[in-house]
Amino acid sequence: MKKPILLFAALCCILSLLTTQKALAKLVTVCYNGVYYTYSDVDNADKTAVVTCQYESDTKNFDYNYSGLSGDVVIPSKISNIYTVTKIRYFAFGYKKQGGVFNVTLPSTIEKIEYSAFSNATKLYSIRLNEGLKEIGDYIFNGCSALTEVYIPSTLKEIPTYTFNGCTSLPAIALSAGIEFIGERAFAGCTALQSVKSQGGANNVKTIGESAFGYCTSLYDVRFSNGLTSIGEYAFQHCTKLENLSLPAKLATIGDFAFSYSGLKTLTVNMTTPININANVFNNVDLSQCTLYVPKGCKDAYKNADVWKKFGTILEIGEVPVEPIATGKQKIGDLWYDLHEDLTAKLLWHNDNKALTGAIKVPATVTFGKYTYTVNEMDEGVFSKCSNITSVTLPNTITEISAEAFRYCTGLTKVTLPAALTTIGKTAFNGCTALQNIALPASLTEIGRYAFGGCESLTSVTIPSGVKIVSAGSFYHCFKLAKVTLPEGVTEIGDQAFAGCYALTTLTLPASLKSLGLLVFYGNAEMVSLRSLSQIVPTADNTTFNSMPVSTCILYVPQGTKDAYAAAEGWGHFTNIQEKGVNEKIKYGPLYYQLNENGTAYVTYETKDANNYKDLSGEITVEDKLIYHGFEYKVNEVGIDAFNGCTGITKVNLPLIMDEISNRAFKGCTNLAEVNIPSTLSFLMNTAFEDTKLFN
Repeated sequence: MKKPILLFAALCCILSLLTTQKALAKLVTVCYNGVYYTYSDVDNADKTAVVTCQYESDTKNFDYNYSGLSGDVVIPSKISNIYTVTKIRYFAFGYKKQGGVFNVTLPSTIEKIEYSAFSNATKLYSIRLNEGLKEIGDYIFNGCSALTEVYIPSTLKEIPTYTFNGCTSLPAIALSAGIEFIGERAFAGCTALQSVKSQGGANNVKTIGESAFGYCTSLYDVRFSNGLTSIGEYAFQHCTKLENLSLPAKLATIGDFAFSYSGLKTLTVNMTTPININANVFNNVDLSQCTLYVPKGCKDAYKNADVWKKFGTILEIGEVPVEPIATGKQKIGDLWYDLHEDLTAKLLWHNDNKALTGAIKVPATVTFGKYTYTVNEMDEGVFSKCSNITSVTLPNTITEISAEAFRYCTGLTKVTLPAALTTIGKTAFNGCTALQNIALPASLTEIGRYAFGGCESLTSVTIPSGVKIVSAGSFYHCFKLAKVTLPEGVTEIGDQAFAGCYALTTLTLPASLKSLGLLVFYGNAEMVSLRSLSQIVPTADNTTFNSMPVSTCILYVPQGTKDAYAAAEGWGHFTNIQEKGVNEKIKYGPLYYQLNENGTAYVTYETKDANNYKDLSGEITVEDKLIYHGFEYKVNEVGIDAFNGCTGITKVNLPLIMDEISNRAFKGCTNLAEVNIPSTLSFLMNTAFEDTKLFN
């Protein structure tokens, strides 16, 4: 009987194989809107479809998997209105590195995403996981370096191993209330990740796996669930921005090296009993500089517990530190400071300063111990005779530069002054022979005596409007000073203020000026013209204009004041006093020009507001010279704010010979595409083309 039985069994096996082959033969792959799906069309199938790859991972074409896919990819809930899409197969979109970037929206019917479904899809930048999703496999977004946005549904319980590993563009993650487990390296290497929070309330994470957030070097904000019981090994290693952290009361275990190389400064623990941990949990974290906050009544327990007792300060939650504030002289970095009890610091002179070289940047704050001090004051002569300093940047916390601060810093070429600076002390930059330019901030109100005296290389200076007095010797012996702008509001120019400025050929004195001191322009033999805008003759001394070529230098004065100037002390030495073309703004063609006393002119604004040259459009041409009342004026400058906000102009033709394009001259000319820069240009100010397509 054995032979018939064996024969029957063999027939059954053959029949079974044939049936299986028939079923496999019914497996169908279709493409719908660029995405491939498989389903079975046998009569008794469950009528479900699976998202699959375009090319199988073991074929040579896999490197081009979905290379033609880009933009919004929406997975439908059904294919052919029959087959419900319930799953995304392993490697379905894996390694999509070709073609355009894409984002994915999933239907509510997806219940499972298999491992590596999007692994190394470097073109994926956004995906919304659907509510109803119950399971995702390992590695599903591993290496998705362009991914910036992802939604986690409440139906998902676990973020498994390597889920977001290496997603270097992901800035934040909001965990749903359903998540209870974060697996090994789930977010490791997410270098842009800054915060881990919850969707609308507390999360329910109970376990954080090994290296789950390792090397998240931007992570600074993590909110743990009250139900968290375990933090795995290396979980937050190298999270260098993670400075403040709170651990929940139910936490029972912290794995080795969990917070190694982190930026931890303050840790709050809510566990009433210190849990046993190894010292390497905080490896390479200086616990002596960290503060530990513990529940009320638990301070002694933590002070006596291994590892926990190493924290420099242990306080009860809500307790305020009472550590004394350090005061007195301290060297911090390369510089010396006097630390004050009000947490301010004064930058001190010290003999060590003479060894300073190169660029010096004074910080706005310094830290000593646990306290941060604001640097708001400078010692007199703090860097005096530091001849090897080449540049200095001062913080905005300093409002006054002390007397002699940089005196005889002969190697100093560049200084960045604080935006809120009010005072430059006497002889502060005296003898800085290499200093060529300095931008004085708008906040400045006082320039001390001889502050820039002997700055032999200084070529130009603009005095801010808050300065009322140009003190004695302010720019004495600035041999190369060729351009000085004095604001309206200056009332007094002191003795020798511009004496020895041999390169100065022209100067305009504001209408507000009331007095000039002794020898103000002594030695300025190259002066071609001097313009005074004051209707009332400023008082002067017989020596005020000594050594000026008063027989050839033209003195331009307001209309109707020529006789008064000719009769005034000091002013009467000028033999050529003229009233024409002084401080006159004229329209010449479509543009406005300001006429200067020395026969030059500059293009200026129509109105200094949003309506400036509102009717100008297309190509414009700046004249090279003007004829006005019989006088010829050479146009040598595009003035401050001249075309500020003129969005209609597209091309500007400038004269072939021109000296300066001033600050904000073409600022906001958003459609300006072409302008010729004259080869003779001496000054192109750094904000001249701000907010344009040019030079930015």
